[in-house]
Amino acid sequence: MGGDALIRGEIMANKKDKFHNNSGIARITLILLIAVLIMIIIIAVPSLIQFNRDRDSVGCKNAITTAKRQLAIEGMTGKSLSTSKDASKFISYVMSDGNDLCPTDGTIYIIKSGSTTDSSYRLICGIHGDTKEKTQLNASYALSQIEDKLDTVKKKNENVPEEIVITMNGSSFVAHKTMENKGYRTGDRDKKAKAYYMVEDGEVTYFTYVDKDHCANYTKKDGWTGDAFK
Repeated sequence: MGGDALIRGEIMANKKDKFHNNSGIARITLILLIAVLIMIIIIAVPSLIQFNRDRDSVGCKNAITTAKRQLAIEGMTGKSLSTSKDASKFISYVMSDGNDLCPTDGTIYIIKSGSTTDSSYRLICGIHGDTKEKTQLNASYALSQIEDKLDTVKKKNENVPEEIVITMNGSSFVAHKTMENKGYRTGDRDKKAKAYYMVEDGEVTYFTYVDKDHCANYTKKDGWTGDAFK
């Protein structure tokens, strides 16, 4: 009897040792699998993000090329597209996605080129255009929104707002009122657009727009400066 009990005890002890050993191996295997998954994510996610960016950029440029071709054909027929507004309406009419040429909702700027009788246009995306030119256009558009807001508050006899919401390129950001020209630059490169403005007698006397690539500065005296205009 005593021998049988001893044997049974040894068997149970061996089973426990095997259980603990198997549990240890399972934990190590799980840790290794998690580590492999993390490495795959670290490698794959940036590549996927860049792939999507490249795809959106190509899609935007192809849509703009098609829109420009349609404008050129319309111009050849002798029909008048004398203003950028006319061109914008025409694009919206002939293209099903005319109001949304950019896959990432980039603001499309339509700029008339040539003489006043020439109906040729350039189309630039506020996200996928040439870095300096898109900064110039985005800055000008942001300033126009601030001026529109100031006109509104002036008519209502309200105080100059400390913040003004700017909407462009499929999103919004806040422009902040400042009391001095601090010479904001592109140094932080945090990929978020920023804008600051000064107002005297209801008019913008200083404005700066900063994005991840360039900065554009405006003063009532000197007009536009900054590395986006160099």
